[in-house]
Amino acid sequence: MTRRKGMAAKILALKKEHADWSTGQIAKAVGSRSGNVSNVLLRHGLRKTSGRKRRRGDGHKLMDWERFAIVEAYKAGEKLSSIAAEFDCDDSTVSRIACAAGLPRRQSKLTAKERNEIENGYRSGLSVSSIARRYKVSPAYVCMLAKDRGCPPRRERHALTKAKCDDR
Repeated sequence: MTRRKGMAAKILALKKEHADWSTGQIAKAVGSRSGNVSNVLLRHGLRKTSGRKRRRGDGHKLMDWERFAIVEAYKAGEKLSSIAAEFDCDDSTVSRIACAAGLPRRQSKLTAKERNEIENGYRSGLSVSSIARRYKVSPAYVCMLAKDRGCPPRRERHALTKAKCDDR
C-alpha cells in the first residue's frame, strides 16, 4: 500500500472510530493537513462541501476525482448547470472538461424545423429579441444561426444613431 493510500486508510479509520471529530482533530492525529483530510472524506462521501460559494478566479483547481465525476455525469446526460452547481464551477468548465475527455458537444435542443423557423423569421424582418423570446434562446444565438445560414447582417442601431448625430 502506498503512503497516500495508507494515509487515507488511517483517516477513514479515525473518522469511523471518532465520528464527532473535526477534520482538524483527525489531521492532528494522523500528522497531515486538514485540507487533505477534507479531500479524503469528500472522496469517500463522508463529508459534504461547506456550501460556501467560491468566487470566480479564487484559484480552486478541480481534483482528478472531481473531473472524473464530471465526465461521468456528463455521459449520463445530466444538465450542465446541475453538474456545475454540484462541483461549484462554471458551465463552461464542465463543457471544457467533457471536451478534453473526448466527449462530443451536446446538440441543440431545437429541432431542424425550429431552426428553419428562426431563419425565416429573421429573413422576414422580425426582431431578433422577439424571435429569441419565442424559442427561448438568446438573441446572440439567433444572430449566430442567421449568420451561419447566410442571412445578410442587419444594420446596427448604433451606426444609425451615429450617422444622425454626424448630420447635425
